[in-house]
Amino acid sequence: MDKLISYWLDSAEEDILTAKVLLDNGRLLSVMFYCHLALEKGLKGAYVKTKGENAPKTHNLLYLAKASGLFFENKRLEFLGVLMTYQITGRYPDIQNYEPELDKIEEYFEKTKEILAWIKQQL
Repeated sequence: MDKLISYWLDSAEEDILTAKVLLDNGRLLSVMFYCHLALEKGLKGAYVKTKGENAPKTHNLLYLAKASGLFFENKRLEFLGVLMTYQITGRYPDIQNYEPELDKIEEYFEKTKEILAWIKQQL
């Protein structure tokens, strides 16, 4: 299980670095998609750690947060919900079209990094 946990957490770190590169290059929707992906993988690492089994095959951050066994403050849960809208657009642009607000992207990126660091601290 330790290898699987490391896989999820290392992959989450790689995705947050990718989000930074995308941010620096003005690829705003892709930044949000990779922020979501980083937290999804961090939560899957937490799930494996707390449950001792493979993580479920889902992209739903709110479900993963609850299933991980970690205690999330409401503000963090609300933010996970915000990221959910962008990952849907990133995967299925014909379903919904949420354009990220330019002035919010850096804030969202920083919140993502903070939550990912918090998840890792809990493990």
